[in-house]
Amino acid sequence: DTILWLAKQQDPGTGGYFAKHRPATLSKAARSDESSERLWQISERLVST
Repeated sequence: DTILWLAKQQDPGTGGYFAKHRPATLSKAARSDESSERLWQISERLVST
């Protein structure tokens, strides 16, 4: 529902995280550099041939 709401907005901004039609704060886990690096490495392995 929020993704459709954002698509209809004139200028929702960029680079934000939204939940329930409003800007929201990322969890500690979502802000973790270590977790993002691990996700990137896993993603690279999954898409490489």
